[in-house]
Amino acid sequence: MARRRSNFRPEPAGKGMESILDLARRYGNLLRLTTRPANRPSHHQIIVVDFEYASPNPAAFDIANHFHEWTASYLSETTPWLLNPDRYPTLKQRQNFYHAYISPLPTVPSATNLLLSASQTSLTPSNVVVKDNNPNVKEQIDHLEGLVRAWSPASHATWALWGIVQARDDVKVTGDIGSEFNYIGYAVGRVEGFRREIAKLGIKV
Repeated sequence: MARRRSNFRPEPAGKGMESILDLARRYGNLLRLTTRPANRPSHHQIIVVDFEYASPNPAAFDIANHFHEWTASYLSETTPWLLNPDRYPTLKQRQNFYHAYISPLPTVPSATNLLLSASQTSLTPSNVVVKDNNPNVKEQIDHLEGLVRAWSPASHATWALWGIVQARDDVKVTGDIGSEFNYIGYAVGRVEGFRREIAKLGIKV
């Protein structure tokens, strides 16, 4: 995730929900240069990949998509487009994510520069303090889980359409349907996921 809202307050879907930018849901989407070009500010160390796919979204939509990304293995040398539902995070893993998401940001002593290298700042349980005085955290976690489940099919539908468009573009440019990445196969996986999630919501399609 590109950023987390520490003041998150769950709202009914479509009624003023907090939103985040879905920018770094995949490994490798934020890269840091080991050396910075001369006469450039420090933040020019960061390179954003796939920025064209970033957009303001309902928080639950982005989180739902983040969980679906767990089912992918983009580093696979044979089937990087294949989604495995067995990799979807468990309820406990999702609850841990929600708790971290709605909790205040940790207080890190001496970490005044977010771009400090790992060698300069070591984040360990002893020097990271999370203050969680929210008495309604269980209720908020349960509510957020409900919102994520409701938005889950929309994530699949969005990326299924993306796969179809990418396959079309490949045919136009190379005459081949995804020689390196099977976009149609990816779209099919997303459509299958859409049908599963819709069924879980009790909706017949």
